[in-house]
Amino acid sequence: MSRAQINTDISRELDIVVRKGDTFVLDLQILDSASVGFNVTNYTAKMSILKGRTQKPLITLYSLNIVSLGNYITMGDGFISMQIPSDITENWKEGEYIYDLQLTSPALENSISRTTTWLKGKFIINPDITL
Repeated sequence: MSRAQINTDISRELDIVVRKGDTFVLDLQILDSASVGFNVTNYTAKMSILKGRTQKPLITLYSLNIVSLGNYITMGDGFISMQIPSDITENWKEGEYIYDLQLTSPALENSISRTTTWLKGKFIINPDITL
């Protein structure tokens, strides 16, 4: 008899390669199953970049309007945009890191908010000559 399985992990793997000292920009178009922009305006997002799972994050990006936390994610009707200024990336060490991007839905009537990892993968920082 075969064993049944339910997989609730919807995350997609996407490796990102950046150059040290350059501005990092990643614009994602979010579509629903009918290819219509999926509105994530009322969601919150968090992206962490780490050297390893037990290491302190290199940086954590937030969509919340809290500048001191690093408000570098903007979201809206059918899009998510992540940005990291060059004055931050110029201090990074080149190498291979890991990251994930989590979105949290708003709590709806009679339900809780849901946090789901949408993207994960390698975050590779290439060296730069001009700093």
